[in-house]
Amino acid sequence: MDIFKKIKLWRGIGQILNTKMGSSISHAIGQPVNWMASLPVSTNNDDIPWTPFKKPLLESCLAIVSTAGFYLEDDEPFDIDSARGDASFRTSPSNFAKEKLKIA
Repeated sequence: MDIFKKIKLWRGIGQILNTKMGSSISHAIGQPVNWMASLPVSTNNDDIPWTPFKKPLLESCLAIVSTAGFYLEDDEPFDIDSARGDASFRTSPSNFAKEKLKIA
């Protein structure tokens, strides 16, 4: 789905939520979200695993890890129908064509 279709979809959802029925749906969905937002947030940064970056970037090897389900069109897609999910991974070269990027 391209970005314009996504925008149109979200505008449609916004129009639905702007009705009386949509307001009650929004309220029902918002209750758990508001409850989660009210939970205390830890300000203790000692539990965050962090290692300062010391090496120059040009001498470094980087990896981006995501649970978003991105893959290249030549790769096998993730199994989105599995009840247990798909815990496999895909690697991508740093110079792939953005047109070949897909998401499951």
